[in-house]
Amino acid sequence: MKKSILLFFILIINITGYSQNKDYQTETKTHIFWQPDRKLTTADFQRDVRDVPLSSIKECGDYGYCVVGAYGLFYAVDVTKGKYKPGQYHEKLYIAPAFEKPQSVIIKPDSLGLEIQQTLFDIDELCARTIRYKLDHFYERFNDSTIIENPDNPYTMWFTTIKDECEQYYGKMKWAYLNEVVIKKGDYEYWKNTVDTTLDSLKEYATTPEDCYRFVKNKPIEKKMVKAKYLAPSLYKK
Repeated sequence: MKKSILLFFILIINITGYSQNKDYQTETKTHIFWQPDRKLTTADFQRDVRDVPLSSIKECGDYGYCVVGAYGLFYAVDVTKGKYKPGQYHEKLYIAPAFEKPQSVIIKPDSLGLEIQQTLFDIDELCARTIRYKLDHFYERFNDSTIIENPDNPYTMWFTTIKDECEQYYGKMKWAYLNEVVIKKGDYEYWKNTVDTTLDSLKEYATTPEDCYRFVKNKPIEKKMVKAKYLAPSLYKK
């Protein structure tokens, strides 16, 4: 009898542990969503080289830029389903850098070129972490609480503003990186180490498997949540 009770509790503990540590899928046939243990490989670049524009062929010949990836930042804000009720309304933000396999190509094999692309992907992750960090500290910008109060809809209110700000900054960073490393044949290791160090300083804001799974599933993960129909526009756009 005691043995049966013990086995019962072990079973309950195992089931609980499993439910709290879900094994989320983080990529699809077409997209890889950023995770620290998933590095890009040659097999991920699936575009047929015969479909590549002549301009890309020329860049490969002129600058040695022969490994070219397609990237994007996926995001969604899910909100409580139904009519808004103060104290019962919740929001959840998901962000995941994405690599698109069918649009990425290797014109000519190049091991350094593959590493250069991985760092580009990592810069997108740096952008995602910075967005989360800035949203987390957004209200610290305002010293006078009469100017703005912490609402219960921070993501639908401020996400677009912060996202646009970060994408503009890291977009310029990616072009500076490619110009220095690919065009001028500068120090790749310096850039890689800088990106890695900055990622580590923001590790608590890393993209999670759950973030990735939101876009694998392409709909809200949590019950009683729906994708927000409206996100306030950026404050920086006139």
